[in-house]
Amino acid sequence: MNTFLKLGVLFLFLFLFINTNQEVHAKSKVNNFKDAKKAFWSYDPNRMYDAIEFYQDAIVANPNDANAYAGLSESYSQLGYYNREIHANYENEYNLAYSNILKALNIDKNNDNVKRALAYNYLYLSREKEAKAVAKELLSRNPNDSESMYILWYAMGQRIDNPNIFKSLRTNPKLVIGYVELARSYFYKKRKYGNASIAVQDAIKINDSAYLRDFLGTIFRTQRSLKKATEQYDKALKKDRNFVPAIKNMGIATYYKGDTNESISLLKRSIALNPTFPDAYYYLALNYQRQKNNELARLTYNKFITEASDRIRYSILVKKAKQNLTQLR
Repeated sequence: MNTFLKLGVLFLFLFLFINTNQEVHAKSKVNNFKDAKKAFWSYDPNRMYDAIEFYQDAIVANPNDANAYAGLSESYSQLGYYNREIHANYENEYNLAYSNILKALNIDKNNDNVKRALAYNYLYLSREKEAKAVAKELLSRNPNDSESMYILWYAMGQRIDNPNIFKSLRTNPKLVIGYVELARSYFYKKRKYGNASIAVQDAIKINDSAYLRDFLGTIFRTQRSLKKATEQYDKALKKDRNFVPAIKNMGIATYYKGDTNESISLLKRSIALNPTFPDAYYYLALNYQRQKNNELARLTYNKFITEASDRIRYSILVKKAKQNLTQLR
């Protein structure tokens, strides 16, 4: 094969490779309002940013598009809620959600999409009474509005015996945020870990993410299935190597597996990336105590107590930390 022919074949392959990659990238982007809504439902920050980009472009094309401002508002609101869950900064997202819902309301306050976005804003600001009122209004006009069913269920306390969540997911099987909150209710309120696992796995089938893999790992760890837990944390970190909750939780699972040095390494890395997870300090202190490094154990237990003492969620661990400190003295 002569040199020119070789170069021609090479350029052809390069052209096909570039265009194929562009097509794949294009397919991953949001192209219309329907796609943007699916991205919003996903509870995946990457997809939510794609939705935000689409809505911003829609507003450039039409500065009076109430639906675009509503979509932008609910996307920022959801992103803020997600960031708060993973202990990341969220105030800016909430502020952007607020500014955009004001613009949407100013353009068309009677638009159902605008009202639904307003309900999401209320919901994630813990203004459940207002969120419930808007959701009920929307359902009075459209009884099959799956998102309003979800909002109403959430605003009413996320109870498992409230049928709105199940009706919502039957009406819209792609509503990942619904599966996530259902799983949380099973996990934290009812301690029904098997049901929580099923709900998270249903969400993963729709849109796999580091957050969902980490959540599933924690459910398995709570059931003392450490092998399954570490497999899920590993999958989370393959999707995002700096996903702090998974690094921290892998460190906790590794502690229970007895690998003290690896556990310390993971927990210290999680704290370096984000120092706001109290349980990282607790398990780090346990590791130091296991190593009989009593001075570091005391310092780290005290750090944990300072970080966690005003949080009900960590009350049992705070009690145990104080007992361990007494033993170390």
